[in-house]
Amino acid sequence: SSDKKQYDKLVLGDSTKDIACNSFSGYVGPDTGCFPVSGNKIPDFESQLCVLSTISPSAIIISTMGGNDLLSQVDDDEIIRRGKSFVLALNRKYPSSIKVWVKVHLTRVDYANVHRIKTNSEISSFAISQGWKITDPDSCIGVDSDGRALQSYLLDAIHPNSSTAFCIKNKIKSEHGVDFLYDFLGFC
Repeated sequence: SSDKKQYDKLVLGDSTKDIACNSFSGYVGPDTGCFPVSGNKIPDFESQLCVLSTISPSAIIISTMGGNDLLSQVDDDEIIRRGKSFVLALNRKYPSSIKVWVKVHLTRVDYANVHRIKTNSEISSFAISQGWKITDPDSCIGVDSDGRALQSYLLDAIHPNSSTAFCIKNKIKSEHGVDFLYDFLGFC
């Protein structure tokens, strides 16, 4: 990234956070570097680490890890391997930062909904063993009678709307003390 600012917190991920960071007013503050990229799969996250210039953020939020891999129907075991590799790579680059992974959330896409159960479980177990914190976003999303996310919680078949995104953001804050609107000395 050409952005050389030293941020207190970083947000990485795919379109789930890209939309939230860039479209929802008040979602992030000036001390948070928001670098998600729509379409990113887990290997893209790892490649992106090479260009991040922030040296020692207090916290890093990743959302979602594996969502686009699932939507592309990458094999579950490959997604898990990729997820574990990224956990280790992020720990190497930022050993003292708090890392919070937001699990892949419920969507209206049946394949992703079925396969996320295994990938979320195995990646989160490994991430926890490596000192990461996990947020499960599902309590922020209503479920229809077919087990899919209710459309009223989403912008489309996949992406959380503003209310859902802020609910997930508030869960991260309440569960792990990480708020990417203000710094830890802050005003929240």
